[in-house]
Amino acid sequence: MMEAIDQLLKFVTTRSYQSNVSIIPLLIACQLTAAQGPSNALEIAHACVYHLERLAQQFHTEEAEAALAEARGSVFLLKSTRWRQRNSFARLFPNGK
Repeated sequence: MMEAIDQLLKFVTTRSYQSNVSIIPLLIACQLTAAQGPSNALEIAHACVYHLERLAQQFHTEEAEAALAEARGSVFLLKSTRWRQRNSFARLFPNGK
């Protein structure tokens, strides 16, 4: 799955023009990455959000704006999940041992 997401990001970044056809695949890539949580998930999710921001600015459609909002929500959930995991670990091992 992560290979497909990498290929999608490479495809989107190497295009000389942006297409609104990329909106939903980028959203799905962001959501899947955030849900699966690989070590580089935050980096990939931020890349998806970056491209969705560009598409939303270019096309000014409700679809683009909604996809951007959902992607930002996925990033927020990923960050909060990781924060909770770190805090849980810190409570279990308060002295770092």
